[in-house]
Amino acid sequence: MTSISVAGDDEDSTSTITLSETEDQLCNVDKTGPPKSDIQANPSVTIQKKKRKSRYVGDMSSDDFSSPGRAKKNFRIMKEVITSQRRKIHGLQRTVTSLRKRVSTLNGLINLLKKKSYISESSEDLLKASLSGSSLKIFERLLKGPSTQKYDPALRSFALTLSFYSPRAYNFVRSTFNKSLPHLSTLSKWYRSVDGSPGFTQESLLALKLKNEYALSQNKSVYCNLVLDEMSIRRQVEWTGSKFSGYIDIGSKIDSDILPEAKEALVFMLVCINASWKIPVGYFFIDGLSGKEKAELVNKCLVFINESGVKVTSLTFDGAPVNFTMASHLGANFNDIENMKTHFSHPVTGCDVFIILDPCHMIKLVRNTFGSQKYFTDGEDNHIDWIFLVKLVDTQYAEGLHLGTKITIRHMHWVREKMKVKIATQTLSRSVSDALLYLSNDLKLPNFRNADATAVFIRKFNDLFDSLNSRNRLAKYKFKRPLSPATVADFFSFFDDVSIYIKNLKLASIPIIESPRKTGFLGFLICINSIKGLYKTYILKNELKYILTNKLSQDHLELFFGAIRGKGGFNNNPSARHFESAYKRLLIHTEVTGPKTGNITVSDRLTILSCGSGRQITATDNGDDLLTTKEYLDFEQSVKDNLTVYQSSSSAWNLTVYTENVVQYISGFVVKTLKKCVTCAKCAEILESATVISSLQKRKQYGNLVKASDLVINVCTAAERYFRFFHKTTNIFNKNIRLLIETLKNNTIKTLPSAILNHFNHHLYDDDPVDGHAIQLIKLILNNYFKLRIHHETAKNMDLSTKNRVRSILTKTILFKHE
Repeated sequence: MTSISVAGDDEDSTSTITLSETEDQLCNVDKTGPPKSDIQANPSVTIQKKKRKSRYVGDMSSDDFSSPGRAKKNFRIMKEVITSQRRKIHGLQRTVTSLRKRVSTLNGLINLLKKKSYISESSEDLLKASLSGSSLKIFERLLKGPSTQKYDPALRSFALTLSFYSPRAYNFVRSTFNKSLPHLSTLSKWYRSVDGSPGFTQESLLALKLKNEYALSQNKSVYCNLVLDEMSIRRQVEWTGSKFSGYIDIGSKIDSDILPEAKEALVFMLVCINASWKIPVGYFFIDGLSGKEKAELVNKCLVFINESGVKVTSLTFDGAPVNFTMASHLGANFNDIENMKTHFSHPVTGCDVFIILDPCHMIKLVRNTFGSQKYFTDGEDNHIDWIFLVKLVDTQYAEGLHLGTKITIRHMHWVREKMKVKIATQTLSRSVSDALLYLSNDLKLPNFRNADATAVFIRKFNDLFDSLNSRNRLAKYKFKRPLSPATVADFFSFFDDVSIYIKNLKLASIPIIESPRKTGFLGFLICINSIKGLYKTYILKNELKYILTNKLSQDHLELFFGAIRGKGGFNNNPSARHFESAYKRLLIHTEVTGPKTGNITVSDRLTILSCGSGRQITATDNGDDLLTTKEYLDFEQSVKDNLTVYQSSSSAWNLTVYTENVVQYISGFVVKTLKKCVTCAKCAEILESATVISSLQKRKQYGNLVKASDLVINVCTAAERYFRFFHKTTNIFNKNIRLLIETLKNNTIKTLPSAILNHFNHHLYDDDPVDGHAIQLIKLILNNYFKLRIHHETAKNMDLSTKNRVRSILTKTILFKHE
């Protein structure tokens, strides 16, 4: 072995390299070095090592800065590299900031789609509902671009939801994000993997098994309600490429042209009682079924579901006569009212399955009977008369203000919209009952004498519907809370009372439950018996902690039908082929709800988008100040002249007791609104009062009703007087009135007495008396009150102009004629 001492770049630094004697070629690498013979003669020879140039800043070491020349050169290189990198980082940051401003989250993406009119408002809400807690992962995948990795379940759900509602929006998002979303052909493969043909759906069974296995791992069980209903479809036979679609099909896969055309789709859906999910389990194309045939299908469905281990506690359907026949074939018996059997045995387990008639359909049937027959008598021979509701609507329109009710002339023409649950529940509501009692007992108006029995009838059915439609386990009103050991005493006591009340109702001297119009009333009695049975079977045995009775309604299936109809765009009457396609899409993802215009109302809260403008609100189209234009000044002068004439008659300013009480009631809502924006503690204290002045407020005192102070009541009363004068002398719907609220506020302030400022006490002197808190608070009160009044007048004008509605009638006619 030979040792060679090698000198580095510095003269003082050397290193020793050990060479093998046989590796002679190493000594001949550097031709300028000493000859081989010298190395052999002198084993320790110093060889100058050539410095390799550093290509990157990270390759530099302390040796690169050992001399001034090298340090200066390398420092210049590092400075250039750092400057270049800073520029790149700044450019990337600007790009990222721009992207974040444009689409920072998937919610921002949806807002962008809405802005570009690629999706509707309802689709926007539904897409936002599909975003789960893994939105960040979804967005990361979108920003990465195409990848060979499997799609995240949340991204898969978002893609399916977006493509379901708007293929145009889907293509836009896919192209915007570098084709990170799956291609439409991929979505088609996902759909083809699901057999959505008529019959019981095997994919649903697999999903139920997974749910049940997870529940068992948590030492729990899955309890569900089975819902069935028919949906009208268009009679149309189509060629799908492999078969004809449009004939009746009950899952037997018979392909024959001698079969009749289908006119309905019978759908079965499971709604979980102790969790928050639902799933369709099968459907059939039919041309009408007998009660016995339906009973056979129900038993087959229960056997099919039992394979998953899920426990079915109840069966929900509507009040069609064939459904009562089906219940009889299943084993129920409704003939003896005092001893009704509202359950039947499960075909496999033998457990009781309780029958629920959909409360939404029952309340519509009760309203239909009341509105068409006009007249009932209760157990004490008191008259229950529809005419009191007509008089209530007329009184509200005559006075110009409503008594905290939603009943309008539209509700009196209920025949045109008999399918809408909202119209029925607003007619038979607690607010209508309170309004009748207020007019009858407090104001003692002659037109409402003996209206107490009608008010009691409405109140009982309102509370009964609420108890059968509970949605929130933390609800404050006792009949809107879930059925549980804590509420069972109130529920059962009320159920016993209302059962006796219904049995004593008479129609033309015949007990109403024996008359031809008995279905709605009998349905409520069946629901009461079944709810009691469910409590004793499952809650008393600690299998369930509570039951939200809304889980036992048909609402969930109705929303499913609305989603299927919405898939067709402008065509809301799908054929059998379209129904099957929509069913498969809805089966794959569940982030779908119904439209806002259906027979039932979606309970989710919706966000209202707002848009702003940099333009002054007091500017004309030309940019001039509106307050200085000749048109506005002339208008202002005419208002003053009319005001002078109007003030000459003192009786013109008088308000009825009815109007004063309603204004005091509205004042409480104004205070509730102002408390959210008033930050001054003294001003907030001035707004409220501890006492109730209005007798209407006493009727409406359900819970934490906000009570307005004398200041707010006096300001709102003055505003109401001036609004009535202004409405009589000026058309408030004139589009040329650009500053309607400003005009109302400015002129109302002129009518206020100076004593109104005494309510502020010493707080009046805490700031500028000209434009301090006192004036600002009065303007805020007037602003909120006039907004309410203008909204009310607009809605009232709309009701009067559209009282002869034909759209709802014609729409339902088309659907039920299967065209």
